Amino acid sequence: MIMRIKTITMKYSVLLIVVLFLVGCGKAPPADLPPSAPCKVKVHDNGKPLGNISVSFRRIEGQAGWSLNAQTGTDGTAVAQTIAGSFSAKGIPTGTYRVALRERIEVPEELQNVDDPALSEKQRADLAARQMKYIAEHRTLPEILCDPSRTPLELNVTDSGAELDIDIARFK
Repeated sequence: MIMRIKTITMKYSVLLIVVLFLVGCGKAPPADLPPSAPCKVKVHDNGKPLGNISVSFRRIEGQAGWSLNAQTGTDGTAVAQTIAGSFSAKGIPTGTYRVALRERIEVPEELQNVDDPALSEKQRADLAARQMKYIAEHRTLPEILCDPSRTPLELNVTDSGAELDIDIARFK
């Protein structure tokens, strides 16, 4: 009985060592990546949470090859992450950022085939115009918040992190 317990314990010990080894073998951050801090964003329209909103962060002082973004859940809250090559982690490097929003608008199937070679140039232009009209009519976000070069949203991420509460009603 004692021998059986030792054998089971030994098997689980080996399994635990393998799991710990694999967990410890994550991708290391790039050498030029500054220290990161937690960053949380909340997007709402006069208190009503907005889900499925993409949030991007563009460093004001210039940016290396990192992707800094977040995606809101149904509660309108998003946690920022840094992606640099195969490295990915929650939080973003400290610094000052312009913050832009983007929403995904599902276009009906009958408006999707703008590049169909069977369509004439006039039909393509008409379809593209109808598609743009549909998107404009279904857009929730003010256009200024979607343009990374014009957005008035700024965020300063310090060593202790940052939070940003975005009420889009202020920009309508």
